[in-house]
Amino acid sequence: MSGMSEKRLAVVDSGYGGISILNSLYQAKNGRLQALCFADQKNVPYGNRQSEEIIAIMSKNVKWLQNQGINEVLLACNTTSAVALEQLRLDFPQISFTGIIDMTSSLLENQELERVLVLATAATIKSQAYRYSLMKFKAAKEIVEKALPELVDLIESLASEKAIYNYLKRELAEYKKAFSAIILGCTHYALVKDMIKEICQCERIIDSNMAVYDFAAGLPNKQEQVVIYTSGDAAVLKKQQYKLFGTDFQVEHVDL
Repeated sequence: MSGMSEKRLAVVDSGYGGISILNSLYQAKNGRLQALCFADQKNVPYGNRQSEEIIAIMSKNVKWLQNQGINEVLLACNTTSAVALEQLRLDFPQISFTGIIDMTSSLLENQELERVLVLATAATIKSQAYRYSLMKFKAAKEIVEKALPELVDLIESLASEKAIYNYLKRELAEYKKAFSAIILGCTHYALVKDMIKEICQCERIIDSNMAVYDFAAGLPNKQEQVVIYTSGDAAVLKKQQYKLFGTDFQVEHVDL
């Protein structure tokens, strides 16, 4: 194993959202990326769980990552960034943690937009992490938050486009033409970005994939060394990553 001073990165999420972020990093590095991606599909969705449970799950996951030689973690999950980031920093001081929320909010820094809508999981909305972050970056004069508690399950279960569209149309009917920008405060939501744009009729949709390029610049250039680990079904994930993202990374199951 190489010296621990070298960055050994893990991208962590509950499922396909993290692979979306991994793919954005991979593209930003022109394929020269060394990273481990952990998709905790056994415990998906995080966003409908209590904060204490999310922290306990993440602590167990990070202990495993630490045993793999990881010393840098990108929390590609807005929910864990909202409720677990500070506790993980306290419990694992030897690991550098980066949350996705400030990274995403910073895209609107000093823009003071009239109204911004944040769509996220119930746990992220409850934490008000995006509200505080957007206020810190002076992104908006008014911030509205809306939880979509069923959306991650629909995406992870590979529900039909019609089923997802109907759910979004029902949940977002009152938000049509009402906002200067919409933030997708869950990395899964980027996978249905076009549907949200159409239903809400908002031209400016911000997702976390747009925020990874500065982070990617700080990573070493390595020939492709990317492995995805899942606590779910590796064979299913192997097929679906190609269907969703056009990637063919190695996928392995890990029992945590």
